[in-house]
Amino acid sequence: MTVYSGMLGKKVYDLQDNPTQGVTEPAAGSDSELASAQQQLKYCQWALPAVTGVLVVLGAQQGEQQRPAEQARGRLSGVLQRS
Repeated sequence: MTVYSGMLGKKVYDLQDNPTQGVTEPAAGSDSELASAQQQLKYCQWALPAVTGVLVVLGAQQGEQQRPAEQARGRLSGVLQRS
């Protein structure tokens, strides 16, 4: 996703001669390719932090499962299920 966002940023940079209202806001006379890239970039700017936040939460949750008490409980339940 970061690479895609970077590619969109490069496309917006390459088309910078077109009129715009901002980095992610096209002006009335903007090229359709620029307007499309700006719209996609706007979504990426919101999606990237959201995905990063989800990964941090999942990493923390997975880290909690690595605690010795959780490992012992998992081994014990595995042994009891085999019996």
